[in-house]
Amino acid sequence: MDGKTEGVSFVVTAYNKERYLEATLKSILAQEGDLEREFIVVDDGSSDRSVEIAEDLIGSLANGKVIQQSNGGPGKAQNTGVAAATLPVIKFLDGDDLCRRMPCLTCCRGFNFRASPSFTATAGCWKNRTMIFELTAKASPPLSKS
Repeated sequence: MDGKTEGVSFVVTAYNKERYLEATLKSILAQEGDLEREFIVVDDGSSDRSVEIAEDLIGSLANGKVIQQSNGGPGKAQNTGVAAATLPVIKFLDGDDLCRRMPCLTCCRGFNFRASPSFTATAGCWKNRTMIFELTAKASPPLSKS
């Protein structure tokens, strides 16, 4: 994290999700709110058109990143996304998830990053076994492993 105190990094992990990825990315691009945002897609070794779709929708944005890596599983892909994120709140999505259109960036206003910038918190909301909203704030500096 580079010292920014407000905003959301949307981290989308994808492995052969070409059928769904366009809708997933459009759902995060449609999010409303007045905080800074960035869009990170981590392709975990797809053999389909997932990378091309991500590049078309996210790759050309100033606040977009498309990262390719060899297949290592969803945990490794999420860790790659966290490492690339520059904003204090991370919203994870899989390449076949949809993020409901809601003012999710406004929800971040409840976190006081300036008062306590070195914490980790996760908040989520589920309805009918479907994630409606989840936020994860990452520690800065990163927590050391004990």
